[in-house]
Amino acid sequence: MLSIFYVIGIIIDRVADALFSGWERKLRKIGFPDSPMPIVVLRFELARGNEHLNHQFEYNRTRMRISRASALNFGLATIMGIIYV
Repeated sequence: MLSIFYVIGIIIDRVADALFSGWERKLRKIGFPDSPMPIVVLRFELARGNEHLNHQFEYNRTRMRISRASALNFGLATIMGIIYV
């Protein structure tokens, strides 16, 4: 059962990522309007010599994934609850 739930979690993460990617790009353009390099390269340059900052970036990335999947799951649970009632 655990392996099935893991695969379902990966699928939900990918679907949530696809749904929220347009919004994320728009927010990045607002936050970094004239970025000299892509955000991925900028993040790598910042965290290259700082292990603590690298761990913080990974922590934030994990939290973003959990937030995206939770938003999708809560939305689907709300729709299913309304249908059930």
